[in-house]
Amino acid sequence: MIIPSLITGWAEKFFPGLLCQVKGKPGVIFLTFDDGPTPDLTTEILRLLEEFHAIATFFCLGRQADQHPELVHEIKKKGHSLGNHSWSHPDGWFTKTSRYSEDIQKAGNIIHTRLLRPPYGRIRPWQIRRLQLKYRIVLWRIMIPDYRAGINADKVLKKLQRHVCAGDIVVMHDNEKARDNILRLLPPFLKYFTGKGYSFEAIPMERE
Repeated sequence: MIIPSLITGWAEKFFPGLLCQVKGKPGVIFLTFDDGPTPDLTTEILRLLEEFHAIATFFCLGRQADQHPELVHEIKKKGHSLGNHSWSHPDGWFTKTSRYSEDIQKAGNIIHTRLLRPPYGRIRPWQIRRLQLKYRIVLWRIMIPDYRAGINADKVLKKLQRHVCAGDIVVMHDNEKARDNILRLLPPFLKYFTGKGYSFEAIPMERE
């Protein structure tokens, strides 16, 4: 199973600042990681990305970045980009706009970036309007459910091979729930798409 963004299709039409795909980039996939950085796991992901000459964007939780600044430094040192994924992972559908913005700003005090991914991809129109003043809000076209126990890695990979296209923003996770699955999925995912001639780049900070 792979999970498309709930609002891909109309999001960019009604809110041009929302990003679900990066257009005009033939042969490029935009791989992203949410919820880290996580000791050992993020380090191993960085090693795998380097092995395949892949660049990614890491949407970090503020509380994780605060606890593991050495990993944030390592992400940047390896040439990857950072994104803000909030401080405590609030659900925008059930959080007051003022509280939601404060949580993101708290993370922004230590994660210096123009990119923001709403936790769960859930964000209300008035939250979008407020946060677009400072951030480029990034959703996705495909999310990999690596955080779910018992997924069939082979089936997930086959679906990814059929559905991932140039310009797609793909979400994986570098959190504890995803540890086993991501280490099974990421190497063959990178091997397959690099073998097909794709490259992996960081999400642009500004509209191109």
